Amino acid sequence: MSANSSSSAAVGISPAGLRDLPRVSWVMARAFTPNEGAAVAVLPLIVIVSFLQVVRRAAYLDETRTGLVCLSRHRPIVDALIMGAVFVVLFAGFVMMGYLGAATIPALDLLALAMMAWLLAATVLGVVYMSGSLTTPVGRETPRHQLHTIAGLAQLPGTRLTAVLLARRLVAGLPPGTVVATAAASDTLHGQYLRLGFRPGKHRRAYLVV
Repeated sequence: MSANSSSSAAVGISPAGLRDLPRVSWVMARAFTPNEGAAVAVLPLIVIVSFLQVVRRAAYLDETRTGLVCLSRHRPIVDALIMGAVFVVLFAGFVMMGYLGAATIPALDLLALAMMAWLLAATVLGVVYMSGSLTTPVGRETPRHQLHTIAGLAQLPGTRLTAVLLARRLVAGLPPGTVVATAAASDTLHGQYLRLGFRPGKHRRAYLVV
């Protein structure tokens, strides 16, 4: 059993499954964009990121399904390889759709181009909207013992702060001595982490020793 599974089992919380992917993606998209239109624009990128978190059993929704926490073991190289593989598969799929469209069904060709353009635009907008959360959660000040990271703490706009409460419950279920690191997207969120007992780091990073 993974450390993530142990944490969720200890506090009676199950990670989100593939059937929850639409909700996980929407909560994340709305939390990091200023309005619903922008959320729709970045949705292709967010769905990919959310899919990776769900497959890793690292995404957790609270009971109201308005708060989201992504907590997992820190494996940056593995994560980068998986993300790269997903983009390669998507690109190959778009190329295949374009080839089949040119040979048989012209509409497929146009659909492939439209999907590629949407994904490219979503990636650019995602970098713009989420620039505050692109700081790596692990710095020189971060201890490395059983290192976990909170890669996403998202709250659906207009709802109460259930994500912060969920994060507290998940962290409390980790084995003693585990280090949890994160990087806040804003000063407000950084302050919330500090109120949960996290220690401040540089560039709005924070960490907690369970």
